Amino acid sequence: CILAAPDSSVPRGIIMKPSTGKKPYLVYLIYAALLLPLLLVSLMIPRYVEMQINDNARINCVGRLRMLSQKITKNILLYRDGAVQKSDVEKPLALFNESIHAVAEGGSIPLDIEQPQFMVVPEMDDRVSRRLLDIAIRQWEPFEGHVISYINTKNEASLKYILTRNDALVETLDRSVLAIQNHADEDQMVMGLLSGAAIIMTIIGITGWLIRQLRRYRSAVARLAEIERLLPICAGCKKIRTDNSRPFDPRSWTSIEEYLRDSKDMVFTHSLCPDCMSKYDPGHSGGDTGGA
Repeated sequence: CILAAPDSSVPRGIIMKPSTGKKPYLVYLIYAALLLPLLLVSLMIPRYVEMQINDNARINCVGRLRMLSQKITKNILLYRDGAVQKSDVEKPLALFNESIHAVAEGGSIPLDIEQPQFMVVPEMDDRVSRRLLDIAIRQWEPFEGHVISYINTKNEASLKYILTRNDALVETLDRSVLAIQNHADEDQMVMGLLSGAAIIMTIIGITGWLIRQLRRYRSAVARLAEIERLLPICAGCKKIRTDNSRPFDPRSWTSIEEYLRDSKDMVFTHSLCPDCMSKYDPGHSGGDTGGA
């Protein structure tokens, strides 16, 4: 039988497993192994987002440089014919020179040609793009020199140089845009992989936590079912405790007959077993001991 605990609502017959004081270090280690890469990825993603913004700004700027070189050449011809002033050539010339160096070497690049708003970008770190930008700079420097020479002296040799070399400069700028775009696509792919890895690790971590919580829940349910199967019974009078929350209230205790009648819907008849028969009626020789 199960003994009723005199000082607790938990029956004495329930064996409580003592706490060993050990912590699930392996679980913590697994969580740390998941959270550390997730933290690193979280720190790297903003960096790749910034790189993507810078690459997009460079692409737009170099694309405008292509248009700007065409505008310079056009204004040179208009200047030759007296249709524009010298300043109309010098302004896009200065903007082109500032922009191409800023794209390659880092600095302020214009976000608009007509009403320039500037954005600061770092030095170009992609080797292919930087090599093409350096080629464009080397092509630009003599081109710029001949533009300055023509607007000051109207040297026909300078005009010829401008008209014949403009296409080569535009071609290099086009190749530069393509290289920067490819570099940006690679950065975007890496950012996508990092984001995917972060999502996967988050899902793994949450799934692991949910599985662990589910196991703990199932263990608790099993333990509760085990406890519910235990029936607190008084070691003296054999009464059943029906309310574990009030172990010292006499109303929490009932006889076995009442308990079985109320909870199991059983009907009792009374009789005497042979041992009780010999105790209460020693002269009875046996026979039917049943009764209604």
